[in-house]
Amino acid sequence: MKQLTAVEKYALKRLEIVHGAWRDAQLAAADAEIEAQKKEFDAKKLDELAEAIGGATSATPTEAGSTANNSDNDETERYKTILFHSIDVP
Repeated sequence: MKQLTAVEKYALKRLEIVHGAWRDAQLAAADAEIEAQKKEFDAKKLDELAEAIGGATSATPTEAGSTANNSDNDETERYKTILFHSIDVP
């Protein structure tokens, strides 16, 4: 570092700052993409779980002997909401 002129030192520091900012922006963009993919994956899994729960209850007869109705759909949505809010995404 002692062999560099003042202008060269300035240029080197400037490059480090610009490169550091660019690298930080790239890392932030990658992190945002990863988080978006995690949320998409979680939403897809929740839909699959809700279908599994809804599919299992919709074919089951109720106490009155009829098959499942809209109240089961409401229950499925309630389970979906509970599952979605219980997922801890860092």
